Amino acid sequence: MSKRILAALCTCLMAASVKPALATEGGTQHYPIGVNTIADGNLPIPGMLQMLSYSEIALNPVLVDGSGNKSVAKFNLAVEAEAFRFLYTWDPQIGPFHYTTGLVAPIVNLDLNVMGARGHDLDMGDLDIQNYLGYASPDHSLFYFFGLDTYIPTGHYDKSTLINTGSNYYTFAPNIDVTYNLSPKWELTAALFAEFNTTNTADNYHSGDDMDLDYGVTYRPFDSLPNFGLGPQGYFYKQVSDDTVNGVTVSPNGNRGQEFAIGPQLRYDIPFGGFVLKYQQEYAVENRPKGEKIWFQFAMPLFGTPG
Repeated sequence: MSKRILAALCTCLMAASVKPALATEGGTQHYPIGVNTIADGNLPIPGMLQMLSYSEIALNPVLVDGSGNKSVAKFNLAVEAEAFRFLYTWDPQIGPFHYTTGLVAPIVNLDLNVMGARGHDLDMGDLDIQNYLGYASPDHSLFYFFGLDTYIPTGHYDKSTLINTGSNYYTFAPNIDVTYNLSPKWELTAALFAEFNTTNTADNYHSGDDMDLDYGVTYRPFDSLPNFGLGPQGYFYKQVSDDTVNGVTVSPNGNRGQEFAIGPQLRYDIPFGGFVLKYQQEYAVENRPKGEKIWFQFAMPLFGTPG
């Protein structure tokens, strides 16, 4: 196991795509896997500034190796995170698309107990700069956007400590996010992310590239309460290249991580935003902490709503 467990939170929420983060060094990554499960393809309308808030509690009581076996070493990682995301969509149109820029600022509280040693850090995580091109069909049944998230190593980092809220490397994450409304009662949504990491200059550890697919289904069962919805959601995560130190592959298998998660979610929509409460249980985990997550997310416009 890597000496450090790195964590940095970044979010994207609800009506603009819901987006904490742990890097493959130490079994974590920058992009907060599992956060995009509601209205992933939606962005603010032109001229609107939207605020998105994300709160997460993650409990990881075990560490799992590359064969899916639990580590015999005593291990427990707890993550409490709060992040604020601001998205603004510009008025000029580029063909069928509108241009949206965003900033995510996270605050993370980490507590790690491993083999009798304890590490704790409460501080800022790495900032996420976002640039997207978004599309909405004329009948508002299909929404999607694509672009790049750039994670900047602005968070707290000290190579002599056991755990840090910052990662000390850059990540470039191209992504595409889609929402399709089958009917007023049914919504299908998904977000596909890839991560390409630079090297941590403090220890020459290079986290391998990875991919993640978040998914969600919403059903609105009550005609008398059309803003309420529920359904299953989760994610598929897979690391696709090896971790290296000084250019040498980390043994025994490149420390490649993977996991799958599923759970229920409840949502209540408001104009250009809404509230989400969801739970995720992790399965098929390799080379990562394994546990469960609880999320509370909301989105609301700050200005620019239609008069």
